[in-house]
Amino acid sequence: MAKRVLSVGTLLSAITGLLVVVLVAAFAVSALSAYHREARARAVLSAVNEARSIMAAKIAVRIELGTANLVLEAHEAASPANFARLQRLHAQSQSTLDAALAEIEQHPLADAMASLTLLRRADQQYRAMFPRVIVGIQKPGETRGSALLAEWKAVTTVLTRQLAVQSEILGKHIAGTDPFVDRMMRMNDNAWAMRGHAGGERGLVQTIVINNHVPKAELQRSLAGINGMIDARWSDIEAEAQLSAMPPSLKAVIAKARKVNFTDYRAMRDAILARLMAGQKLSISGENFVEATTPSLASLAAIPGTALDLTAKHAEEQAAAARRSFFIAIALMLLSITLACFTAILVMWRVIHPLKGITTTMTSIAGGDLTAPIPYERAPTKSASSRARCRCSATAPRNANGSKSKCCKIAAPRKPRKPPAGLNRSSWPI
Repeated sequence: MAKRVLSVGTLLSAITGLLVVVLVAAFAVSALSAYHREARARAVLSAVNEARSIMAAKIAVRIELGTANLVLEAHEAASPANFARLQRLHAQSQSTLDAALAEIEQHPLADAMASLTLLRRADQQYRAMFPRVIVGIQKPGETRGSALLAEWKAVTTVLTRQLAVQSEILGKHIAGTDPFVDRMMRMNDNAWAMRGHAGGERGLVQTIVINNHVPKAELQRSLAGINGMIDARWSDIEAEAQLSAMPPSLKAVIAKARKVNFTDYRAMRDAILARLMAGQKLSISGENFVEATTPSLASLAAIPGTALDLTAKHAEEQAAAARRSFFIAIALMLLSITLACFTAILVMWRVIHPLKGITTTMTSIAGGDLTAPIPYERAPTKSASSRARCRCSATAPRNANGSKSKCCKIAAPRKPRKPPAGLNRSSWPI
């Protein structure tokens, strides 16, 4: 049994099998790694799509809030155009909220389940509050009451906050998966927080424009505080934009926001405040102010939107590359198995089988069987046979022309000698 285990054929078979196992295992590990990379990329893409749905809902709700706050702060009843516009914006907000809730439910996260309950409650309060707003804006400001505006702001603040919580949960869920994804999600968080502060700042200036007199000290302090928060977020975004790894499309969006919001809008806002502080009246209405400042908020909202689009594109590219790597690894694994099988068959046919025949013959000869056939012995050539075994007699008959005959008589092979009697067979030379 030990000789069979240590035989050359067994060792060659074991080495060939070991090489097959190593190759197949290496490519299997590569395929598994590619599969996990694709799964992570798909998870990031799913989270980004969910974040985009949530951001669309936040933008729609904030646009609706801008119009609703405008008509609720106005001293007169809402015009038919503003009335129809508010209803249209509310329908868009409901549609985007439904899409965001459906997206969250399809990909539930453990940390998001409790917040989802709060988001649903805030959404229900928001929808229940809107009919009261519709009734209130049809009345003059003195009969409408200020409690309606305060309650509306409280309800919508809770709703937007719960949407922001869902975005934060998604950001934490995909954090650390890829350096590019981390940078884009950080840009998304900073830009959206800045967009929220900018919306609040626009609301304060809108109130100042509607009142059309010198703003109170408390309002001025609130305005200065929120501008400080905007500037802090903007400084972080500007620092990120200076990096060479920042995509050009995102740099272009940031440059546009710099011009539209931080140059054009602030120049208009400062002119309005300077005019009021000088005791002069404004010629611009609250509605015109909202329409004039909408592009600035849109330029700020374009930054997180672009960051999420780039993240989704990057995740799709990563998933496609991982899928290609997976199929390549599977193909190489199958090719390795095929080549290994071919090599094993070739080794068994051309090496192991001949070695077994030679080993059998050598064993027989060592046992005294001198008549054992020698495998794979080449037949002697004619010239060698003529020199070795052909004996031409000197007195060979001559041909008719007097020359010696070229015919050679091939000597019969000699029979093995028998050992003399009395000698041991094993001592007799081969």
